Amino acid sequence: MHLPVKILLFGCCLLALLFSPLCPAQDEESAEVTIRLANGVPVEGTFKSAAPEGLTISATGGSARGGQSAKGLKTLPWKYLSAGTRWRYERPMLAELEAKRIKAEKAAKAKAEAAAKAAAAAAAKKAAGTNAAPPAAGTAKPAPAAVNTNQPKAAK
Repeated sequence: MHLPVKILLFGCCLLALLFSPLCPAQDEESAEVTIRLANGVPVEGTFKSAAPEGLTISATGGSARGGQSAKGLKTLPWKYLSAGTRWRYERPMLAELEAKRIKAEKAAKAKAEAAAKAAAAAAAKKAAGTNAAPPAAGTAKPAPAAVNTNQPKAAK
């Protein structure tokens, strides 16, 4: 390699090492992310599950407008959550639902094909039991020709 290319590669590597601590890790799931409503208010509680109905959280019993909220599981509809919260939790849930739908669709198709094969086999068996099946193409034997049909029978 030429010297200018080596210097350029070294410079790029050096810049990457210097600025890598400034970039947050994109796949870091261990950090607790605040769940927020559409108006930006944080929701007290921890994430439990995501369903088509909404986001299920376990409420911690914090104050809500001067009163205590009930502890336990609470489902927040998707339309009341912020865009960032929906992005973080709804997209993976929808992808999982789509994967389950595709898997169920493939299973149903395979089941239908198996049922069709079983029905065809049963029909073939029934046809074979009631009357002889026609011979396969190319395997039929020619009918025996009558021997000397033009000749009168000889007297014995």
